[in-house]
Amino acid sequence: ASWRREVDPFLVAAMALGESGLNPFAEGSIGERGLVQLHPRGVGARVRFVQSEAYRRRCERRPDACQGEVLDAGARLVSAAIARCGSVREGLGAYNTGVCQITGYSRRVLEERSNLLRLAKQNVTVQAATLVD
Repeated sequence: ASWRREVDPFLVAAMALGESGLNPFAEGSIGERGLVQLHPRGVGARVRFVQSEAYRRRCERRPDACQGEVLDAGARLVSAAIARCGSVREGLGAYNTGVCQITGYSRRVLEERSNLLRLAKQNVTVQAATLVD
């Protein structure tokens, strides 16, 4: 989804980690659902997983938990917000609040993105060292 929407995959992963703890069945206090917690009256209004309880129950038996549409809608939304706001930090704020601004959410997601990148680089270094040994 991130590649299709031209959004950094580490950014989308950080959003999912922060929004739902990577639990596809997480539900927010005002009905947000899915890995990136789409609001049922916002972009989630067009997402079957967000709107249909019966569909979500069927998704519980699928290994991907029907999150493709959720991630695509979230990546599309944050991509549009970044373009509209002119920066990733303000775009993340708009994703979370609807207003182009730097927020605590922006800072948390970017911090988590940095952590994920660091872990990915460490993993590559460890794998490369293992191949040399």
